[in-house]
Amino acid sequence: MKICCICGQLFEGYGNNPAPIETRGECCDDCNINVVVPRRLLDAKKAQIRAAADALTSTPLQCAESAKLNALVGTVVEIEYIDGDVDVGILHKDTPAIKYQNPDGDNTTICGYYIERTTTGSGELHFKKSHVKEIRPPCVTGRQDARLDGLIGKSVLIDFGNGDTEAGFLRRITTTCGSGDDIVRYCLVTPLRNIVFYSTDIKGVREG
Repeated sequence: MKICCICGQLFEGYGNNPAPIETRGECCDDCNINVVVPRRLLDAKKAQIRAAADALTSTPLQCAESAKLNALVGTVVEIEYIDGDVDVGILHKDTPAIKYQNPDGDNTTICGYYIERTTTGSGELHFKKSHVKEIRPPCVTGRQDARLDGLIGKSVLIDFGNGDTEAGFLRRITTTCGSGDDIVRYCLVTPLRNIVFYSTDIKGVREG
């Protein structure tokens, strides 16, 4: 018998590769079908969305730098990408990051960016301005919630303030700002998407 690294239940058989949901262990057939495979399909769809955005980089409109992003360089920001992901970190300019990604374009006028994620093990995330749907100051009121912390790593049902109810595995994301304050967000890992939210965005949570 083996223990599934996703649901924690015992199972028999060879097991399945749980990536990208987990990086270690093996998962059961149910989690492979209901969680892992849908996530892989979602990641493939996101890659297509980003590839379409990359194609914009060679147009005159997208070759120029972004004044909106430039004004926030060096500050902690929250970025919502066109593929639905949300990230928090310190924004930096990064022209060389684009040069090797677009060798056929006019590299002298293309400006890339990267976000320095201070969450342990997260590192830097490089992107182009065409990848950004919205950029804004982070929610500085994001704080830990005892209700949520007690359910980290478990399967939960969350009732959000907008009326939605979602089920998935709960994770916590902690980002340290330049001032030393921590911004705490939570992530609900579902088969179709990762839902990143603040503790103030929910009405209730329960193990499910």
